[in-house]
Amino acid sequence: DAVAYIKTQCPEVKIVVHCHNFEKKYFEDMKKQVETGPDPKIISACEASSLLSSDKIIFISEEDREEICHEYGIHMTKGIVIPPALSDGLCTDVFSKEEDPYVLFLGSAFYANIEAARFLIQKVAPYIRMRIVIIGKGMDAAFPDHYENVEVLGFVPSLKERMNGATAFVSPVFSGRLSPGKEVSETGSPRFWYS
Repeated sequence: DAVAYIKTQCPEVKIVVHCHNFEKKYFEDMKKQVETGPDPKIISACEASSLLSSDKIIFISEEDREEICHEYGIHMTKGIVIPPALSDGLCTDVFSKEEDPYVLFLGSAFYANIEAARFLIQKVAPYIRMRIVIIGKGMDAAFPDHYENVEVLGFVPSLKERMNGATAFVSPVFSGRLSPGKEVSETGSPRFWYS
C-alpha cells in the first residue's frame, strides 16, 4: 500500500485520503452482480492499510464516515465530511422546460447503473405518463431494444440541453451510496432517489 509505504519512509509527511465511497462494500456489491473484478478481501486490506496510515480522511457522507470508521476501528475524529458540490453552470431559466416532459437518469453502463436503468424500464416506465430518458456511455449497448415510454442514449457530447430540459432527475440506488446532486445540483428540476 502506497500510503503505508510513504508513512514508513517519510513519517513527517501528512497524508489526507479522500474516500469517494466504501471500496470494500462497493466491490462486495459488484461481485453479486458480475463475476469479474478484484477480490473484495484484497480491496478491504488495501483500504484498511491506507486509511489507518493516513493522518486525516475526507468522506462524502456522514454514513460513509460512520460505517468505514466502525469497520476498520478508526476514531471518528480522524475523518471529516465534505459533501461533493459543484457550481451551477447549466440552468439559465428553470421554467423553460420542454413541451414533452421527461424524467432523466444519468449514468454510464456499469453494474449499479445498469441495475438502476433496468428498474426504471421494468418497474417505473409502465406506470407513469412521463417518458424516461436514460443517458450514459454504453447504456445504448446495454439496452439495445425499444422500450415503451423510455429513450436510451449512449454517450452524448453535451448534457446541458438534456439536463436543462428535464422535468425531474431520478437515481435508483440498490447498492453503494449516491453522492446527492453530483451532476444535477442546481438545474431547477426536482431530484428523486430510490433506495
